[in-house]
Amino acid sequence: MFQIVVDSAANIPAEIVKKYQIQVLSFVNYVDGKELVCFDPSLSPEEEREKGKKYYDAMRAGMDVKTGLISSIMEQNEDVLYFSLCKNISGTFNSARLAAETLMENPPCGRKIRMIDSLNASLAQGILAIYASEMRSQGMEVDATADLLETYPAKMNGVFTV
Repeated sequence: MFQIVVDSAANIPAEIVKKYQIQVLSFVNYVDGKELVCFDPSLSPEEEREKGKKYYDAMRAGMDVKTGLISSIMEQNEDVLYFSLCKNISGTFNSARLAAETLMENPPCGRKIRMIDSLNASLAQGILAIYASEMRSQGMEVDATADLLETYPAKMNGVFTV
C-alpha cells in the first residue's frame, strides 16, 4: 500500500479526494497579507466554490495576492507517490524534491518517495492521482504505478481560457 499525494493546485473536489483516498498538501496564499489555505476537505462543494469566487474577486479588485510553496512532503510508514504542479510554472516540485531527498537520506522503515511532474496544472494533475488510486486498488505497487504513470503527462493536454 502507498499514499497518493498531490498539491492543492490539482483542484480535486474534497468528495473525490475522500473517495480515492488521495492526500492533498495545501498551498497557502496571502490576500492583502491574510493567510488563505487553498484546500479544506471539510468544505462542501458549495463552500469550495464560494471560497474560490472570493479569492478571484479579490484578484479582480486588485488586492495584493501572493502564493507560497509547500514546505515538505509528509513522513509516514508508507511509500509515497507524489504528483506535482508543473515544475516549469511553480517551485513546488523542487521544494518537494528537496524534502524527499532529506527524508530519503535516512529512509523511514525503508520506504520510498516517487515523484512525478504532472507537466500540467489543475485537474490534469488530479486525474493522474485518480488513475494511481485505481491502480493501487487493483493491487499495483508504488514502483509499477509510478513507472507507468510517469509516461502519461507527456500525452496529456490542458486547455485554459481567460
